[in-house]
Amino acid sequence: MKIKRTWQMIIGMLILSLMAQALPLASAAPASPELEVKSAQAYAGQSAIVDIVINRPKGLKTFEFQLNYDRSALELSDANVTKGQDVSGWLYQYKAEPGKGTVRVAAVHMDGFASDNQAHIMRLTFKAIGSMGVKTFNVTQLKAFESVDGESNITSKIGSFTIMGGSPPIRTGTPVEPGKADWSAEVSINNGASQLVSIDNSQAASVTIKVETSRNVGSIRVGLQNDLVDRILDSGKSLVIQSPIGELVLDARTVSPFAGQNIVITLEQAEGSARQTFMTLKVEADGQAIANFDGKVKVILPYSNEISESDENLVVYRKDGNRTAIIPQAVAVNGKVTFVTRNASTFEIGYNSKPFNDVAEHWSERNIAFVATKELFLGISAEMFGPDRTMSRGMLATVLGRMIGVEATALASASNFTDVEAGSYYAPYIAYASENGIVNGVGGGRFAPDREVTREEMANMIMGFMKHIQLAPPESIAKRKFEDEGAIAGWAVADIQHLQAAGILDGKPGNRFDPKGLVTRAEAAKVIRVLLEISVR
Repeated sequence: MKIKRTWQMIIGMLILSLMAQALPLASAAPASPELEVKSAQAYAGQSAIVDIVINRPKGLKTFEFQLNYDRSALELSDANVTKGQDVSGWLYQYKAEPGKGTVRVAAVHMDGFASDNQAHIMRLTFKAIGSMGVKTFNVTQLKAFESVDGESNITSKIGSFTIMGGSPPIRTGTPVEPGKADWSAEVSINNGASQLVSIDNSQAASVTIKVETSRNVGSIRVGLQNDLVDRILDSGKSLVIQSPIGELVLDARTVSPFAGQNIVITLEQAEGSARQTFMTLKVEADGQAIANFDGKVKVILPYSNEISESDENLVVYRKDGNRTAIIPQAVAVNGKVTFVTRNASTFEIGYNSKPFNDVAEHWSERNIAFVATKELFLGISAEMFGPDRTMSRGMLATVLGRMIGVEATALASASNFTDVEAGSYYAPYIAYASENGIVNGVGGGRFAPDREVTREEMANMIMGFMKHIQLAPPESIAKRKFEDEGAIAGWAVADIQHLQAAGILDGKPGNRFDPKGLVTRAEAAKVIRVLLEISVR
């Protein structure tokens, strides 16, 4: 959309809109926000995507800048500029001027960015039209505000666009069906010769590569040329790789950093694993190993339970060198183990039963086994779980932190609450949850970590957690009005309605929600199990 007003008028209106709403001051971020222009590369005549993000954006309510590029080497049209996925609700204006080699951007939001997660704010598709070499970008007129009179000390990190010499590599292999050559991937089994495999692009939400081979193969290698990667990104779909030894689902955020690059994805079954429960995932972009992903990768592995094994007690371990960690977002059902990872690593399916003497025949026995196996909950002793004991606010913050891998020693002294001691078991988890908008205090600079958590407080914390990990399950159940809805605090009504409709929270007999009621450990275990199962769908 082209801007008809002058640049100065737009910025003035954005700032005035903040003043009219009397927005509160945002707290200063621990580190300055950083505008980052990602690098890209392409052969002459080809196109590549350049993403622009803001690192550590928490608290920013407005930003503006001008991107300058070499118009003699790079071609850009208004149609090849799109708004980033993390500013979908913002008042957002841009103006591309190809004749000047500039793109100007301004955006404002009443609440601003709620967390320090990297925010994707713009995507540009440049066509390489100049001579080979590195073409540098430049950012000018960079400003950002946390409030009407609170300008942020935002910095910039500028990438480049490399125009490569020669011709793009030509793919070789078995011919594919006519008309499908543009949607094909190179597949190698056990490091053998590559063959072209057609990609199914008919599904609304995903593009799928199906590898036909034996269950006993040692490795599957899938290569995607940069032009295909860019088409997948342009479609906005997830990338799915299906094979007998495992299935991968890479969301758009995971694939996004690989724009304009050739990528290779490998699944390897570990040697000497008789039951084939070890699997290594490798990802390379232009020959460089990728260790961590911006988004998430869902992995589905076949697994045959032993007679004595129950699904609730199966776990997935991530093995990095001598370190082994349990992946919380994992579910076993119908002979398959599904888990979510943000790392390339080696994974092992194991059994981690945690027998307790006080849960047999309890209504939440299977839920307790599920969360205890993943070590999200610990027992009150080696033999006792305490299913009917109440859950404290500190306990719930700890469980939510463990679900996303917060280290027990991280941020141990960083809590802003006066009643959270640095050496306490829940300190790092409360610090992380507070910093990322998952939990709120009770007023007066206090968190009340040892106070029992109420049902409405739990709903609020669960919703904060879901927003943080960008989990938005559909509302599959009709919303209903509880008989005691008038007793629900105003700040919790919307959270409770959404969680009830999503099937995460239930009411109580008599169509009551009991918002001020206390949460037992057994009840919390059920909610956490449902939440985890939804997160890996």
